[in-house]
Amino acid sequence: ELAKPEAFGKVSGWGLSCGYLGGIVSLAACLLIVFEGQKAGLPADVYVPYTAMSTATIFFVMALPMLLYVKERSKPKNISFEKTFKRIRQESVDSFKLLKRYPALLKFCVCGIFYQAGIAVVITLSAVYAQLVMQFTTAQTITLILVVNITSAIGAFVFGYVQDRLGHKKTLALTILLWIIMGVMAAFSHGPGSFWIAANIAGIAMGSSQSAGRAVVAVFAPAGELAQFYSAWNVAVWGANVLGPITYGTVTWLTSGDQRTAILVTTLFFVIGLLILRRVHLPSKTVC
Repeated sequence: ELAKPEAFGKVSGWGLSCGYLGGIVSLAACLLIVFEGQKAGLPADVYVPYTAMSTATIFFVMALPMLLYVKERSKPKNISFEKTFKRIRQESVDSFKLLKRYPALLKFCVCGIFYQAGIAVVITLSAVYAQLVMQFTTAQTITLILVVNITSAIGAFVFGYVQDRLGHKKTLALTILLWIIMGVMAAFSHGPGSFWIAANIAGIAMGSSQSAGRAVVAVFAPAGELAQFYSAWNVAVWGANVLGPITYGTVTWLTSGDQRTAILVTTLFFVIGLLILRRVHLPSKTVC
């Protein structure tokens, strides 16, 4: 609703960049709580729960302006709950029918399952990897994630403009290449310096790849069907959120705790996603 087709990239980038800025605020508050708890000599199980309370408070406060002042553009329809439920159910089924009508979208969703599976591993398990493999303390790990949020905000913002100039597909391919470089570096890092570089490459790639993926879906969608297209895309993303961590955990278990091998296997998700992306043809109305 907000963006013109020629501005899908930068508006998507703005949204994700602002989200990462919010993450910076939240993580800074968490870091302060951890430092103060450690300074007071408290055990982690005493002060860590306050980080969740802090995050929930920030989430609530920052959501208030939207809830109170942003007007809903779509007009509500005066129909019964039963009819609404039936319509939602039918539209959910129709969302999957889209994939038959738009084979290129189906191919892109498969691509998304793979590269988003790799991203899901980084989001879910990067803190575990930092602490167990790189021997980072809790404070060092939160500091790392805080800095990565900064690079993610920068990556999402800058690559949003790159998308509209270079093309969404080429930009997404570039960000997936960054993910591959990050995975190899993280797997072979034996000191904090190289791991910090890998983590910040992940930050740049994270914001930009999520922004590019979302913009590509908008390019596929005709007027009036955007929500259904994003519904299909979200199924792929949430499937990836299951596939990635389960694969990482399984490899770690089979290799008796070798997380370096697990992160290398995760990197294969990005390689597969990139190969599939090469076969995705975007509609001719956009630069690809």
